[in-house]
Amino acid sequence: MYNTGDIYFESGNITEFEKCYKNIIETLKKQRGEENFEHIVALKNLAFKYETLKRYDNAIVLFLQIVDTYKKFHNEGILQFIEAHSRLADLYEMKGDFENALTYREKVIEMYNKNWGKKAVNSIDSISSKADTLEKFEKYSDAVELRKEVAKIYNLKKKKSFAIKLF
Repeated sequence: MYNTGDIYFESGNITEFEKCYKNIIETLKKQRGEENFEHIVALKNLAFKYETLKRYDNAIVLFLQIVDTYKKFHNEGILQFIEAHSRLADLYEMKGDFENALTYREKVIEMYNKNWGKKAVNSIDSISSKADTLEKFEKYSDAVELRKEVAKIYNLKKKKSFAIKLF
């Protein structure tokens, strides 16, 4: 049924596309439970289609539902939970909602730092994403400070890996 919904989407029949995806989501929820990853994937697929259509509010509602599902049934430290927060930051940014975009960027940084440490690649990338968000909303001095922080972390990692090579 995913293909049927996608065919409707590609042909521009948005009403039938939505019906198909909503039917898939409800069927998976009933048959396998809302915590099932296939159900979550179906929600993500619909959210991504809404994003393509620039229906950001619809996509945000679905990603909030995904976050709630992960929180309710899965470990909040899993990568998918954090990535859903990152996607929410992206969507709020696309929508032009600086405060919510920044709030979710900060949550992502906090979660990566908690689960993998400040020097992990994902943590560094999330700081860079926050700097990108700040730049898009013309908060250049704050963005520069974050970029300096990233450079400092990167240089420490680079020196450490160089030192390891010496021994």
